[in-house]
Amino acid sequence: MDNFVVYVGVRYTLSPDADVEPLETGSDPRLQAAKKARLKTWWGRLTDGGYYFLMVGAEVGRFGSEASLAQTVPLQDLLKLGEDMRERLKAAGFEEEPALHVQMEAEY
Repeated sequence: MDNFVVYVGVRYTLSPDADVEPLETGSDPRLQAAKKARLKTWWGRLTDGGYYFLMVGAEVGRFGSEASLAQTVPLQDLLKLGEDMRERLKAAGFEEEPALHVQMEAEY
């Protein structure tokens, strides 16, 4: 079943032919920095042969027929989470500005 993963943090797009072994083994420097900073990570791709995505930050939730169907996050909490992620990501060495990311996670 298809689901969506929602993160506040940073998102990277990797080419379909990227070497994902470091992601699989946890040796990717971004995964290691995230783990050290106690940040959540998710990586995957939408379709076989498609681009890979890596998200680092705070997982807001997973949504779909096999996950949560709905969730409410007050705007004030979302803004506070964004500021917290900005500080924690920067301290962990991530230079990108955090954002709200919604990524489909399809079974292919």
